[in-house]
Amino acid sequence: MIFLEKNYSGSTDLPLTPNGLVQAEKMSQRVLKEFPPDFIWSSTLKRASETAEIISNTIGCSVKYIDSLKEQQESESHLDFRLRGEAVLSFIKENSETYTRISGITHGGSCKWISK
Repeated sequence: MIFLEKNYSGSTDLPLTPNGLVQAEKMSQRVLKEFPPDFIWSSTLKRASETAEIISNTIGCSVKYIDSLKEQQESESHLDFRLRGEAVLSFIKENSETYTRISGITHGGSCKWISK
């Protein structure tokens, strides 16, 4: 199963598929060439943490895993999800002042919320 092509979302902690691993490798090369971060913040869910590790190994930067970057939980209201997102973005901002460029590895629901 390829998560993006199947519109996969949710808090189920599944690893990247073989195709997802290929996509992460390709993305890591592009990130290295076009916009390499000094530091990576990542969700703790497997598919995000595996992606972060691939990028980190390609670029040679450190990764910090934050549980609050994971996808919206089934028992979590939209308001609670938004409040968690605001808190984690504030935390990242406060703890990234020494870096010129950072990267965040998260999930579709979180990305949708951030873009609103």
